[in-house]
Amino acid sequence: MKHMSVYLLKEFSIFFRLVKNPDATNNLFPLMSLFDVYDCTGQEMNALINVITECIRHTESRLGKMHKYLIEPEYFESIWRLYFDPLIIKNVLQDDAHTHEEAVGQTAYLSLTNNEIYIQWTDERKDKYIQGIVPRRSRVNELVHEALNVCQDSKEILLLLKKIRLVLINVKHFLPTWMNLFTHIIKLKFFNNEIIEFLFEHLQNIQMINCENELNKLILDLFEVWPKLNDTKQMFYISNQIVQ
Repeated sequence: MKHMSVYLLKEFSIFFRLVKNPDATNNLFPLMSLFDVYDCTGQEMNALINVITECIRHTESRLGKMHKYLIEPEYFESIWRLYFDPLIIKNVLQDDAHTHEEAVGQTAYLSLTNNEIYIQWTDERKDKYIQGIVPRRSRVNELVHEALNVCQDSKEILLLLKKIRLVLINVKHFLPTWMNLFTHIIKLKFFNNEIIEFLFEHLQNIQMINCENELNKLILDLFEVWPKLNDTKQMFYISNQIVQ
């Protein structure tokens, strides 16, 4: 998106001007809505994630903590796509077979030639790097976990989880990421049977082909988590899922 970087800087400066105004009210809605913008670069998405992260960390604000404004279900479908995307280099968009062979499949890349490199990520966003240095993409994981942390009840948690759409996913990345999400959610105050069943329903819908190592690791991780649950029904449910 041509002017997205300028827009982000403007939003960030407006936020900190509001911080100094004791009568101001604010939220993260304008920034969260930008996750739905697909006509932008990976670098612009990095900037968006970094700006939102700084906003919620600014705890001295007279506006109060910003964490609660992360709960924007309308835009969480796009956020979940980033959460479950490996964000690796999918393609090199220039006629350079050597760079293509080296860069594709990497989360970051350093070209020894220092030439400009034009790439496409697995989330379909594109970037040009002048000196051939491709840094890792910023991830939304911390923002997602913070949003789940501040949910006021199980219904609010499910409202966010129900925005997950698993289309054209990388299964080898999805399985450990799902486990990371599950490990975080079971620690939440409002974690319940409905949430655990919802998460496993998504897991059952995945075509687990050529991912034996990741699946075995997932099962071992579930065995490790299982004894830590206090609810007998939840323990029984997970044990059944492991057997299946």
